[in-house]
Amino acid sequence: MFLYRVKKLHFMFFLSLLMGMTLLGCAAENKSQSELRSDGNFSAPLPKSLNAANVTESNLIVEIIIDPEKEPQDRRRLQNLVVDSETKAFSGEIQGAIPAGPHTFRLVFTLNDPIYGEIEVAVSGDVDTEVIANQDTPVDFGTAAMIFTDTDGDSRTNLEELEQGWDPKLAAPAAPQNISAIPGDQEVNLTWDAVDGAESYTVYWSDTGNVTTADTAISSLSTESFSHSGLANGTTYSYIISALGPGGEGLVSIRLNRIPSSEALQPPSVPSGPILTAAGNQEIELAWMPVPNVSYSIYRSTAPNVTTQDTRITENAVTPYTDIGLTNGTIYYYIITATSAGGESAPSVEVSDTPNVPLPAAPQGFTATPGSREVTLLWESVANVQSYIIYSNITGSVTTEDTAIASVTDTSFTHTGLSNGTTYYYIVTALVSGGESASSTEISVIPNFSAEAVQKLLAPDAQPEDRFGHSVSISGDYAIVGAPFEGGDTVDPSNNAGAAYIFQRTGANTWDTGTKITALDPQAGDLFGQSVSISEDYAIVGASSTDGGTGDPPTPNKPDAGAIYIFERTGDNSWGTGIRITPLDAQARDRFGESVSISGDYVIVGAYSADGGAGDSVSSAGAAYIFQRTGVKDWDVGTKIIALNAQFSDWFGFSVSINGDYAIVGAPFEGSDTADVSNNPGAAYIFQRTGVNDWDAGTKITAQVAQPGDRFGFSVSISGNYAIVGAEFEDGDDPPNTNDAGAAHIFQRTGANTWDAGTKITAPDAQNLDRFGGSVSISGDYAIVGAYWEDGDAPNTNSAGAAYIFQRTGTNSWDTGTKIAAPDAQASDQFGSSVSISGDYAIVGARLEDGSNGDPDTGTAYIY
Repeated sequence: MFLYRVKKLHFMFFLSLLMGMTLLGCAAENKSQSELRSDGNFSAPLPKSLNAANVTESNLIVEIIIDPEKEPQDRRRLQNLVVDSETKAFSGEIQGAIPAGPHTFRLVFTLNDPIYGEIEVAVSGDVDTEVIANQDTPVDFGTAAMIFTDTDGDSRTNLEELEQGWDPKLAAPAAPQNISAIPGDQEVNLTWDAVDGAESYTVYWSDTGNVTTADTAISSLSTESFSHSGLANGTTYSYIISALGPGGEGLVSIRLNRIPSSEALQPPSVPSGPILTAAGNQEIELAWMPVPNVSYSIYRSTAPNVTTQDTRITENAVTPYTDIGLTNGTIYYYIITATSAGGESAPSVEVSDTPNVPLPAAPQGFTATPGSREVTLLWESVANVQSYIIYSNITGSVTTEDTAIASVTDTSFTHTGLSNGTTYYYIVTALVSGGESASSTEISVIPNFSAEAVQKLLAPDAQPEDRFGHSVSISGDYAIVGAPFEGGDTVDPSNNAGAAYIFQRTGANTWDTGTKITALDPQAGDLFGQSVSISEDYAIVGASSTDGGTGDPPTPNKPDAGAIYIFERTGDNSWGTGIRITPLDAQARDRFGESVSISGDYVIVGAYSADGGAGDSVSSAGAAYIFQRTGVKDWDVGTKIIALNAQFSDWFGFSVSINGDYAIVGAPFEGSDTADVSNNPGAAYIFQRTGVNDWDAGTKITAQVAQPGDRFGFSVSISGNYAIVGAEFEDGDDPPNTNDAGAAHIFQRTGANTWDAGTKITAPDAQNLDRFGGSVSISGDYAIVGAYWEDGDAPNTNSAGAAYIFQRTGTNSWDTGTKIAAPDAQASDQFGSSVSISGDYAIVGARLEDGSNGDPDTGTAYIY
């Protein structure tokens, strides 16, 4: 005997509303009638299931529910309950009147049994009764068949046994397994495995169709075999078997059909193959080569080496057969046998398969939108997926073997931290528990600079007319901004000693509040910050109006000779006090430091008003000086470079730039080798390093179509094999006759300091007096050009300024440009008065932007 574990027992009674009907498990003579009296008294027989229990008024609760389908439920507990142990009846009082008319009643019994604990007995079938006002009303709760359901979900029917002392803690035996039925001459011999807890077995059989428990029963079999004899040869007999124990009769076995015969029968052949499987979602389909006059049994296990002692999932399989309700991801093993009148064959070869959620379709509608240093990916939703996986590379032909950059549940993803100008390739797949879909169509995209500024930079100690943003430079994680009219931290803010501010990038698009640097020896009107440049761990600041020259302190009788200051980074945006450098031949009003540039160990400085030409014989022709770093804070005395065709007031050195072994110097008033130097179209000169701070005589470059007053060379920049030169007063030709619209010219190196004729670029929306080319910068495949007099698109934004970013599309071919402007543009801000680009970031100065408090011309800078 097996104890059946229960925590709480529920007994439910289904009521017959057919008067006089004898129900299974309830003798007709026990049927009695309940009565609802007009004074509220109610009496009825106890349910038969409680007859074997020790029921008293102290451990029984009876409730009646009136019209149980109505809300709120009218549930009333009987008061003054009396239980008659002899008649097995109870009575009590219902509180409150019950209106006359048709009603449905339901009884609920709760018993606290000393052995079984709390037992709930519920009338789940409803009794419909017409309540008659002021008269007693019969209510038939006397006939009932019972279903017992325990907390583990098993059920039993016809529990007359409970009245005879049946123990609800015992379960009925399981169904017999591994049934064998061997037909013979006028007989069928059945065998089966022993069942735990079985006291006897019952064989049900039929010769008229599929057998049920309503057919003929051969009961009280004490062994696991039975020889059914006296049968008619050639007739099909159908069998099922059940086991009986203290818990009642168990479930029946699988059904077997057999045909007795006088002939010597042999089992059929082994099912032939191949046996094929096809796994699906929680199912596996099996197929084999069928033959006539046999039935097929399929045995299954979750472990290999299946035998006929394992679970037989069917005895009448038809090919193909689908085994359903399986667990995805679990391996299932199968064998198949064939059964005929001669018995069951040997098993087939074993096969196995694993059900899985079917793989989804590849995502469709895959698109990419480039941004600045990022790409936004979108695709269409795929039904019933867990997530999406995005793969990427920069070489093309992406596969799932490449790096998975993200796994997301949404149908979009933004890939950040990219390099502008680099082509990125992507695919996306859909993932379910069963695996990964095929990949989407591959797409490629190039992130580009966005017209949206990522941060606005301000001087933390801004004052009116500082002109913060007059000069800018950016390299790696650092940017420097010059404020040449800054007050020098003195009582008199108008002394214009100047300052510069260095900002460090702290995140993908975030920058700190800046570190202020000033000259060691600030004086009024020095214009420290007139020019700035930064590269790696060094920053350089020009102070073109500094008085003096060589010496320490410098000779005081050389006003506006100019100087530069070089600062070395000593930590995260912390910088030393700087060193001062001046040329050996400094003269008054040379304006040394008007332009500066640094690259690696070399610095170039422009002195546009210095005497130049052979033997410095040409007054104010201009010069440039290149200095080489020889130690941590040591620099050589410099190499002076000049234009061989120098003319008076060429302003050679007004703009400079250096990168690697090449340096470029602008001369915006150069006379273009004509007799009349007054036309001043401008020129630029590119110098190649030939040794340790030795440089060649330079290569002169000019616009292909030079015009008087173009100021070609007003701004210059060089990077790798490309150099860009601004001509801010060049008249436009698209649209035509746009005076001083400005232009820029990009030159590609074709050999050792040989350069092509240049490619001209202009603003796509050029207008008169835009001064496009007033500032330029180039880095890799990108160039940026400032047009600081360009009128804004919004009302009242005349001369607000703009900048344009161009991307190289081929060999010195460039796109039409992307226009960027200040998000808070105001008239005369001169956004674009200075520009710089490096890698994925660009910086633009707006030197005349007013402060937030209305202070005029404090200036600002924007990082893109």
